[in-house]
Amino acid sequence: MDLTQNIISKDIILIKMDTKKIPFKKETDKVSFKSIAKYSIKNNKDGQVIILLKINSGFVPEIFLNVKFEFIANIKFESPVKDSDIQENIEDILYPLGSRISYLISVITREMDGDNLIVPPSIDEYMCLKEDETDLEQK
Repeated sequence: MDLTQNIISKDIILIKMDTKKIPFKKETDKVSFKSIAKYSIKNNKDGQVIILLKINSGFVPEIFLNVKFEFIANIKFESPVKDSDIQENIEDILYPLGSRISYLISVITREMDGDNLIVPPSIDEYMCLKEDETDLEQK
């Protein structure tokens, strides 16, 4: 089931950001940038869904920069949806999030070093938060 056709409105709001600048050391030639998203469906009633998102973006191995974001997504669907359908379609539902993170990191790096770092506009992995991770503190 493609839930994206059922979305009436979607607001994704940044509520917290923690940026860590890491001294650059050339440790390896193989460096990649990853964004991992953990999410929790906080409310799902009558087509109104609230999702907590924790995103950790940075380089592997850990060099230069690591940023932790927390967002709240308020999504209104035309009709009620099941949590399992949201989980199956989470990447499509939250599609523009990768671009927003890329933009935010570009602004952050310009303010830190004077140059914009453009990272891939994608989320590499989505995972459901465990019960003990649903508070707003990054683990």
